Amino acid sequence: MKTIYKYELSAQTEQIVNIPEDSEILTVQIQGNKPMLWALLDTDKESIPVTIYSFDTGEDIEYDTSQLMYIGTYQLVNSHLESMVSHVFY
Repeated sequence: MKTIYKYELSAQTEQIVNIPEDSEILTVQIQGNKPMLWALLDTDKESIPVTIYSFDTGEDIEYDTSQLMYIGTYQLVNSHLESMVSHVFY
């Protein structure tokens, strides 16, 4: 059955998210001060590991980005009112 799920992301450079095969990754945004990824998926399909990459603005990127797809950008503000802007790819 087709539906939209969300997955909480951690603020790290590389992480694995298990998403059903052939899912369409829709966006990344902040919800409750946490980065979340939304995907349109078929719950009847088997999940596969998908590597998600997050790069902060100004960070040196030591990955080959030529094969990555951009998902979105999110901003986190910590208790000291400093913000972090992260750009997410898969």
